[in-house]
Amino acid sequence: MRAGVAIVSVLLAQAAVRESIPLSLYQLLARAPIVIHGRITHGAGRLAEVKVMENFRGTAPGETIRLDFREMNLDRGMKDQVAFLDGEEYIFFLEHPNWRKPKKKKEDILGLYHGAEGYRRLPEEGAAVEIEAIRQLAAVMALPPGEQATALRQKAQQRNAVLQTNAIDELLRLQEGERNDLDWLQRTVRDPDPGVRSRAALLMARVFADVPADSAEQDRSALESIRERAHGDPDTAVRAASTRALGAWPNRDQVVPDLQAIGSSDASQDVRYEARKLLFLWGKPAL
Repeated sequence: MRAGVAIVSVLLAQAAVRESIPLSLYQLLARAPIVIHGRITHGAGRLAEVKVMENFRGTAPGETIRLDFREMNLDRGMKDQVAFLDGEEYIFFLEHPNWRKPKKKKEDILGLYHGAEGYRRLPEEGAAVEIEAIRQLAAVMALPPGEQATALRQKAQQRNAVLQTNAIDELLRLQEGERNDLDWLQRTVRDPDPGVRSRAALLMARVFADVPADSAEQDRSALESIRERAHGDPDTAVRAASTRALGAWPNRDQVVPDLQAIGSSDASQDVRYEARKLLFLWGKPAL
């Protein structure tokens, strides 16, 4: 009996650890056995009833599924209860519960993968953007591993902020970034969405770090594009990421005046700190 209790305790501890580690949208898509677009048809019961609108990954066991989420609520406390209202639409990241006694009548019951991270409510307006992004990211995952980075680069250049941010985030996580990327990154760093711009700047920083100093001049246009963002972007996160990219440029003397100006006059303390930190590490005066 004690051994059985110990095993259950270990499994519960592992599940708690798993649910405490946040996953990106791309990671959720990659790991969840089943990912669907669903509409709540009856959310008030013990099991929420969901109409399957589209399968992105895996295959739901029917046109309608039942969603088991009540036990999760028992662990979340009164203030963090999950509730699903009729008519709401979601992206669900799902898995089959580990039934002690599987039965055929339970085949249509699915649980949320990674706990409360296992769903994303779709807005009443603009849902098509997120649905298309997930559809395309799922298509990337269906490719052989050696082809996925190239596909992510292509997705990062489409005019869909959800798709672009997640594609660039995954490229950053994979530590991708080549000199040839600077061409499209120069355009992307001027994207209307600040989340896209900041990520493009971070990816440019990675590329700059590998550019040889003796041939960096051929990428002068990339430097100018990031210099423009560092000095004048209206978004603080974009200016901070662009300042970091300036710090990765191989010829430091060419960007020291920029960092000194940013470190003394940017409106954001975070951006000023980013510039001053680089100058300090380089042994240069901050002015």
